[in-house]
Amino acid sequence: MKPTIVLTRGLAIATVIALALAISPGVAQPGEAPASRPLAAPMPLGPSIPIQGRLTDAAGHPLPTGTYDVAFEVCHRGGACPCADAYSLSVENGLFSTVISDCSADLFDGQQLDLQITVEGEVLTPRQPIYASPFAWSLKPGAIIHNYESGHALTLITSTSGGDNSALRAENSNPASGIAIWGKAAGDDATVVIENLGTGALLKGFGAGSGEDEFRIDNDGSLQVKPDTELFFPASLGRLTSGGGSITLAYLADGRTNLYSTGAADGVVQISLPVPSVLYGQPIEIETVTIGCQTNSLPTNTTAVKLWKQDASGTPSKIVDLAFGICGTTSGSWYAYSPPSNNMLDASTGALSLELDIHFESAITNMVVTWVKLTLDTHDLY
Repeated sequence: MKPTIVLTRGLAIATVIALALAISPGVAQPGEAPASRPLAAPMPLGPSIPIQGRLTDAAGHPLPTGTYDVAFEVCHRGGACPCADAYSLSVENGLFSTVISDCSADLFDGQQLDLQITVEGEVLTPRQPIYASPFAWSLKPGAIIHNYESGHALTLITSTSGGDNSALRAENSNPASGIAIWGKAAGDDATVVIENLGTGALLKGFGAGSGEDEFRIDNDGSLQVKPDTELFFPASLGRLTSGGGSITLAYLADGRTNLYSTGAADGVVQISLPVPSVLYGQPIEIETVTIGCQTNSLPTNTTAVKLWKQDASGTPSKIVDLAFGICGTTSGSWYAYSPPSNNMLDASTGALSLELDIHFESAITNMVVTWVKLTLDTHDLY
């Protein structure tokens, strides 16, 4: 007569934990005082999954007491059974209790599994579904997973795509203060290791704004950040390249340069701007060029402003090419310009130089160039 089975306890991972705690040394049982004994060395939970049930015949009568050849297999829903255990199982009035010990943890990855049971060579149908214990759906607040063996203490895997389908999401919802993830290491290795085997970024950081990532570490280790880099250069880096007969540059102690002439004249001042062409491993975009400049008479002013760059072969090209006066008559005057094109620097292009073509209306006029500021960007999304 074909046997049947009734499982008296649902198969669940949480059951392993419950049973392990019930038999751990030093854990008080109901009605008992805590045992007074030395603490045992920590031991990890074993891989055994307990099963209890009742074997009956087709009419529902318990199978006679005795020993039966029984095999238990954990199977994918409608598919193969990757782990199994077989026993000569002692049965008493149909009741039995045993464990499955041949399953690896990676089998229980959240996919639906079933238990297939074979008694005396006869496969019982249907397979019994394996359900999660309610507490196995989550972790108790403050839960600790301590790995005393080799290997990772916790492995999370997802095969879905998109920003809302991550393997791990951590959040601290306290609007006043709090940390979502805290990492700590005590050895000589890294606290956090990040690996991307594809072509995407290693790390992205998002702020409270609605923009894209505020910073990003790309797969080659280069860094992109949203905040611009501001570099100031004193005008004392300038030198006169033409018009030297009547034009004089007076370098002031505060870094400014005073330009004056003995009469009407034209000249060219060149200011070298030592700027890295690659920053944090990223090419540099020159977003804005700002020049501090003051004249005591508007006819004495710049007639052209040019920002040059050179490639590795020494070939120059212009980033900025303005043909008008930029100097104001009030103290602290400055002029800012954002070049629309040809404003990228990289490993093969750099060597910036600012050219100021200057016209002096008369000997009683003068100009003061205070500083040059470059606003640089290393993030391709901003």
